[in-house]
Amino acid sequence: MSIKDVIKNSFLEGIGNTAPTFKAIILSLIIAILVGVYIYAIYRLISNNGFYSERFNISLILTTVITASIILTIQSSVIVSLGMVGALSIVRFRTAVKDPLDLAFLFWSISGGIIAGTGMVGLVVVSSVVITVILVIFKLMRSSGRKSNMFFSIGAERDVDIAAINGILCEADKNYRIQSRVLSQSGLNIVAELKCDDPDSIMKKIDGLDGVKTVSIVQEG
Repeated sequence: MSIKDVIKNSFLEGIGNTAPTFKAIILSLIIAILVGVYIYAIYRLISNNGFYSERFNISLILTTVITASIILTIQSSVIVSLGMVGALSIVRFRTAVKDPLDLAFLFWSISGGIIAGTGMVGLVVVSSVVITVILVIFKLMRSSGRKSNMFFSIGAERDVDIAAINGILCEADKNYRIQSRVLSQSGLNIVAELKCDDPDSIMKKIDGLDGVKTVSIVQEG
């Protein structure tokens, strides 16, 4: 027997074909489903309503279960695991992520599927609790003690009194910023960013000006 055969046999014996039992498979998939549903609920509570995507949230559950299935498959055979790595290496994801926090939830679902696939229930529970505590703490820190950023989109006629609009915005927030100002044949569109406590009253004041057609508000998360 050559040295090459010895190394190959030693490698295969060290890895082994430790195929999980049917009971272990069912248990791992149940854990993966529970973790996926938990991530679904946390994402629904934490994410901003303006950027929330139900389809993306459902995909988090599927990602957790699919990842757990892949891990269970890899455990069955070293040959299958090498083939799985080669197959997954050609996958390309080109969907843009709207919120960086979505990327964190995606990695959470993948790691949850990996841990669930290995049957480490304690680790997946502890890690999920720690991640949830961190998210809740930062969510409370963002929402407490600060005014929300508001984006006012104002549609008006070309000869509208811009000074009056600026006066109302400056009265609400002296540090307001004009993000864009578009003048076209149909009229003038202004997008302003400011922090305020009562956006409805500001919207009514601007809407009461002569020449103002529409006023809409978008609140930052």
